[in-house]
Amino acid sequence: MTATISNLLLVSFSLQAEESELQESEMEVIEVTSRQRKENIQEVPMAITVFGEQDIEDLGIERAADFISLTPNMTMVEAQNAGTSFITIRGLTQVRNGESPVAISVDGVLQISPNQFNQDLYDIAQIEILKGPQGALYGRNAIGGAINITTKAPTDELTGYAELDLGNGG
Repeated sequence: MTATISNLLLVSFSLQAEESELQESEMEVIEVTSRQRKENIQEVPMAITVFGEQDIEDLGIERAADFISLTPNMTMVEAQNAGTSFITIRGLTQVRNGESPVAISVDGVLQISPNQFNQDLYDIAQIEILKGPQGALYGRNAIGGAINITTKAPTDELTGYAELDLGNGG
């Protein structure tokens, strides 16, 4: 009787181990370039939020304000001047006519003007938000953090995207 119970326990433990191995192999590995090289997000020793291509599509991210509102401890305030916005991350905010405490990089190129960040986002592959001082990698304007935006790589296939909105004034 005890041999049967121990055999059943062994079988159930081995089945659970096989299921967990299958689940681990099915998990998507997220690679980030936050430290100027590709690495697994599990191995990056910093607070980071990542939106992949599928997340961007599922969440309807079309502007910077969309993913900023989904990021904990980060806000964006539109100023009364058209195209001017202030990003606050971990309590660090931009003063009027001052430099932003967040470095914004699109495909490795730093965006100097905050007005460049107010454009619609098209063909985005990944968005990485790094919190905390990032001055060693992104320069003096990264005391609050950094935002890395990676666009989709060009392909040989012809692709397109169209969106249509209809309304009746109501």
